[in-house]
Amino acid sequence: MLGFKLSGSAVSGTDLRFQGATQFIVAKHTVTGSEVFGLPIFTDNASFFTTGSSSEVYLVRGVLFAASDTRVMVLSASETFAGTLDDFAALDAGITSQTYKKFKLAISSSAGSAWTTTDGVAGVRILTASLNPSSDDYIAKVLNTDPDKFETEKHLLYADFAVDDELATIPTTGDMVGVVSGSANTSTTSGDTTLRFRDAFGRFDTRYTTPRTTWFISQPFGQTEHPLFYFEAIDDGQYANRKYKNLSCKLESKC
Repeated sequence: MLGFKLSGSAVSGTDLRFQGATQFIVAKHTVTGSEVFGLPIFTDNASFFTTGSSSEVYLVRGVLFAASDTRVMVLSASETFAGTLDDFAALDAGITSQTYKKFKLAISSSAGSAWTTTDGVAGVRILTASLNPSSDDYIAKVLNTDPDKFETEKHLLYADFAVDDELATIPTTGDMVGVVSGSANTSTTSGDTTLRFRDAFGRFDTRYTTPRTTWFISQPFGQTEHPLFYFEAIDDGQYANRKYKNLSCKLESKC
């Protein structure tokens, strides 16, 4: 069985965050909650609006791998780096500012000045970042996306989930962006009751499987939507997963 896994290790003292673990860039977005004007992916989805709000959604925007001696932290646009940073940040609210609606990402490595120095802090690289795909500082444009550079760059943006700012915007009031990871809790239904969620997100050592779509469902019958069918590729792994982008068919043609 081929693959790899990221498990992470404790930083120090009372800091519960782990370095070398799989991390996620997340954000709170504002959308139109109306069925008439909003997108069905938000308005007709039971996983959103769970807090009672009809206009706020919490989305994962990126998946980060960090080297064993590295962790990624987030800063507000006006914030300076410190070892006691929390996990959340606010966007720049200045409309005329060059960093409007942007924030900072800090990549901190114990390799010290031998790796890099930013703002006089050894072992830290600070990047201006944005979650707007149209921005020159969009996370997929400023973070490393080349697996071959993982050791030299100390991180890899494994995946990013682009959402147009016009469809789901991130407010500039309060801490709206975060960098998080799995918890130390374990699952009783995963088949391995000792595996912590923090480590489970870093498991990429399972066998390849054939990619498949989610279920295509029926219109509601009463309060129930019935699963009808799904598409599944014959080929395994990433090749087939990226080969087909748009699938459509007509039921009457028995596709």
